[in-house]
Amino acid sequence: MQAARAEQLIFSLLASIPFDGSEFQCHPGEVELKVRNWDKSSIFISSRLSLLVDNRSRERAADAIDRFVKLKDYRNRVIHDAVEVGIDMDGTTFALAVEYRREKGSGSSVYCHPVGAHQIADLACQFYELTKDIEAITHMIRHQSPCE
Repeated sequence: MQAARAEQLIFSLLASIPFDGSEFQCHPGEVELKVRNWDKSSIFISSRLSLLVDNRSRERAADAIDRFVKLKDYRNRVIHDAVEVGIDMDGTTFALAVEYRREKGSGSSVYCHPVGAHQIADLACQFYELTKDIEAITHMIRHQSPCE
């Protein structure tokens, strides 16, 4: 839930650039369509950020977006791995994070890493902190004057 909220806030942040009342602002739905595929949206994001006159605002917004993308990728990996279940030799089950490695001179190896509740809780906390940062940045951007 925190990840979805953070993503919606990123859309609002990008839409609110450069400031409230500007002709260059756009609707969050328009941003969502252009940013939905995060791997191919860097040009659009850069063009939106370039509209910010204040370097500090631009850096903070770019940092928040970078943090979101990294957290989103990590979250996707953890969630994907947490739904995969392993069975131990004694018959107990556990969530897996699987890594495949091929080293020179040997065959492929499979390494299993457990995904614990603490990792999922930590992710939720990181997303919560990020949403608060994005809200603050968006507020700052919306209340800038055109000359800042």
